[in-house]
Amino acid sequence: MFFSICVAIGFLITIPAYAGNIPVYQYVGVGIYFVCAILLASIYSYNLNVVRRIQYIKENQLEIMSVTDSLTNIYNRQMFDRTFEKWIQAADSNGSSFSIIMFDLDNFKMLNDSLGHLTGDRVLIDCVEIVRSNLREGDIFARWGGEEFMVLLPRSDLRQASDVAERLRAAIEVYFNAKNIQITASFGATQFRQGDTTDSIIMRVDDNLYSAKEAGKNTVCAG
Repeated sequence: MFFSICVAIGFLITIPAYAGNIPVYQYVGVGIYFVCAILLASIYSYNLNVVRRIQYIKENQLEIMSVTDSLTNIYNRQMFDRTFEKWIQAADSNGSSFSIIMFDLDNFKMLNDSLGHLTGDRVLIDCVEIVRSNLREGDIFARWGGEEFMVLLPRSDLRQASDVAERLRAAIEVYFNAKNIQITASFGATQFRQGDTTDSIIMRVDDNLYSAKEAGKNTVCAG
C-alpha cells in the first residue's frame, strides 16, 4: 500500500510536467482512479488475509482434535502411540532411557453406576488435572482408554518412575478423600530395555498394573 501510494503521488506530481496543460477534471479523475484502485487492492488483500487466517485456525483446530482426547484435553491413544514409537527408536539408536507409567481408577465403573456418567466425567477431568500438575513439562500424558492413562517419562529410570507413580497415587487419594468420593488409582511402572518393542513394554507395564490391582488396589507396582 505504501509503495502504491508513493507511485500514485509521484505520478500525479510529475504528469503535468510531461503532459503539458491538461484539464483539471482529467487530473482529478486520474487521482480518483488511483485512490479507488489502491482501496480495492487493499480490501482484497485484507479479505484474503482474513480467509487465510480462518483456514489456518480451522486446520490447526482439526490437527489438535485429531491428537487430543475430547473430554480431558490431553493426548489421545493414537498420539501417544506415535510419540511412544519415536522414543523407542531414539532409545534404540542413542542408548537413552525412559520409563512408562500406566494407571487406572479403581472401582470406576461402580462410581459411574451409582453417581452417573456426568460425575464420572468430572472425576476423570479432575484426575487429569491432578496428574498434570505433578508432572514435568516434558513428560507425555495421554488417555489410553476409559479410565486408563499412560505417562511417558523421558530420561527417567525405574526408581524415578516409581517415585512419580507413588506421588501421583497419593495426590489422587488425598484429593478425592477431601471430596468424600471413594476414588483411588492403581499404578504399574516399567523402564525401557534395549530390544524392547511397543508391545513388550505395554505388556510389561500392564502386567505390573494388574499386580497392583491384585495387591489390593491403590498401590504402585514397578518392575
